[in-house]
Amino acid sequence: MNTKRILLGLTLCVLGTACNNNTEINPEIDKGSDIEVTLETPNENDADYNWDDSVATHITLKNSAIEISGEGATYAGSVVTITNAGTYNISGVLENGQVIIDTQDTENVNLIFNSLNICNNTSSAVSIANAAKVVIQLKENTENYLSDGASYSSTDEKNATFYSKADLSFFGTGKLTVNGNFQDGIVSKDGLIIENGNFVVNAIDDAIRGKDYVLIHDGSFNLVAGGDALASDNDEDETRGYVDIRNGEYSISAGADGIQAITVLSIENGDFDITTGGGSSQVISNTSSAKALKAGVKLALSGGKFNINAADDALHSNQFLTLNDGTFIIATADDAVHADEDLLINGGNITISKSYEGLESKSITINDGSIWISSSDDGVNAADGSSTSFGGGGNSGSASVFLIINGGYLVINSSGDGLDSNGNIQMSGGTVIIYGPTQRNNGSLDYDYTFSMDGGTLIAAGSSGMMQGPSSGSKQLSVALKLNQTVSAGTLFEITDSQGNEVICIKPLKDYQSVVYSGPNFSSGTSYVYYLGGTSTGIDKDGIISGGQYSGGTKSGTFSL
Repeated sequence: MNTKRILLGLTLCVLGTACNNNTEINPEIDKGSDIEVTLETPNENDADYNWDDSVATHITLKNSAIEISGEGATYAGSVVTITNAGTYNISGVLENGQVIIDTQDTENVNLIFNSLNICNNTSSAVSIANAAKVVIQLKENTENYLSDGASYSSTDEKNATFYSKADLSFFGTGKLTVNGNFQDGIVSKDGLIIENGNFVVNAIDDAIRGKDYVLIHDGSFNLVAGGDALASDNDEDETRGYVDIRNGEYSISAGADGIQAITVLSIENGDFDITTGGGSSQVISNTSSAKALKAGVKLALSGGKFNINAADDALHSNQFLTLNDGTFIIATADDAVHADEDLLINGGNITISKSYEGLESKSITINDGSIWISSSDDGVNAADGSSTSFGGGGNSGSASVFLIINGGYLVINSSGDGLDSNGNIQMSGGTVIIYGPTQRNNGSLDYDYTFSMDGGTLIAAGSSGMMQGPSSGSKQLSVALKLNQTVSAGTLFEITDSQGNEVICIKPLKDYQSVVYSGPNFSSGTSYVYYLGGTSTGIDKDGIISGGQYSGGTKSGTFSL
C-alpha cells in the first residue's frame, strides 16, 4: 500500500444534514431507569428462623412404614398428613409416599429436613395444601432428597416435586436435592424465601418458582431446568411477581430464561454462572425466550460476578434497566444488555465477547463503568423499538431517542455501527474507542439529529461510506478524517501538533478508511499533522498507544481547527 497517497478528507462535521439539525436532548428524560416500583413486602421476620426444635414431633420414614412421636401429624399408608401448626422433625426414606401439610392454624408450620429421602411416583413428594406459612430448616450436615414421577394422576392439580399453596421459606446449611421429573422442582403459589442452604434442582420445566415473589438472601444453587431456572410469575398484581437476590452462588443451565421476574428483578452481589437455550452458538425461534436475566418492569443490578452464555439477550428488561456495579463476562447470540425503554449504567466492568448488539434501548445513559463490546451489528444502539430500529438499524429518527455518555470507558469492536442513535448523541466525559465497521453501509458514528461532543475523549476508526463526526455546535473541537483508501488493521495512526507534540497515537484493530477524534488536548487555531505507519515504543491498551516514542511514519496530511 502506498501510504503517501492517503489524503486529508473532511474536518469537524462530516455530513451537513446531520450536523445542521438543532434538535436537543431533553436533560430530564434520562432519569427513567431510576424509577422506583412499589412492591409487596415479603412475609418474613426473624422469628421464622429462630425456634425451639426440642419439642418437635418426630416423623421417621422407614421405606413403606412410618413412625410418629408427638402431636399434630397422622399417617395412612405411605402418606403423612400434618394438620396442626408446630415443629416437625422428618427423617428417613419413604418409597412412593408423600408428606401433606393442611392446617387452618394461624401459626407457622416448621419442618426440619433431617436426612430424608421421599419419592412419589404419581404426585408431589411434599404438598402444602393450606398453612399460614411453612418454614423448612435444612439441618446442618444432612443431605435430603425429593423426587416425583414422570406423570401425575389426572385429577392432581399439582405440578412440582415440592408444591406449596402457602408462603414458603427455607434456611439452614444442609443440602436439598430435588428431581422434578414431571414438570417443576420447587414451587410456591404464594411467596418463596430462601435464607440460605445448598440446593440442587433438576427439573423438566422450571427449577424454582415463587408466584408472588422469590427472595434469596444467600445459599448455593445448582439448577438445571428445561424451562426457567428461577422465576416469579404473578402477572395479575403489579406489586408482586418480583425476584430479589442479595448473595449466593448460582450455577444455572436453563432451556428458557435463567432468572426472570414479571415485575422487578433486583440483584445485589452473588456469583452467577448462567447458560440459557444451549448457549450463544444456538439459534432460537422468535417465539421463544432464553434470556439470562429478564425483568418485565425493571432489572436492577448492584455488584456480583456474572458469567453468561446465552442464546437470547443476556440482560433484558421490557422497560427499565439500571446497572450500578458488577463484573459481567457475556457471550450471547442476541443483545448483551437490552432495555425497551431506558438503560442506565452507573458503573461495572462489562466484557462482551460476542453479541448481535452490545447495548440497546430507546434511551441510554452511561455515567461510569468499563465496557468492552464485540458485536456483529451495532455496538451501542439507541432506538425506539420499531422493527426498523431495534436490532436492525434503519432511519426512524425521534427526539425522544438518545444516547448520553457522561463518563466511563467504552471500547467497541463492531461489524455494524459503533455508536448508533435514531435521535441524538451527547458526550460530556469518559472515553469512547470504536473500531469498525469495515463495510461502507455502516459507520463508526450514526445519528439522525445531533451529536453534541462537549467533553471526554472520542476515537473512532472505521469505514467511510456513511461517515459522520460530532456536530459543529459541540463545545469541544473534533476532527473527522476521510482517507482515500483502506488502511490495514494494525497500521499506526498518529496526530501531532505543528511542533511535533503527540496528540493521539492509535493502532486500530480493524481495517479503516476514516478516523474521528475529539479530545481536550485540541486547540482552536492550531495546525496539526497526521501520520500513517511507523512504530511506537509506547504501551498499547485497547489500540491506544501511550508514552514512548513514535517514529518511521509517513506524513499524510495537515489540518487546522
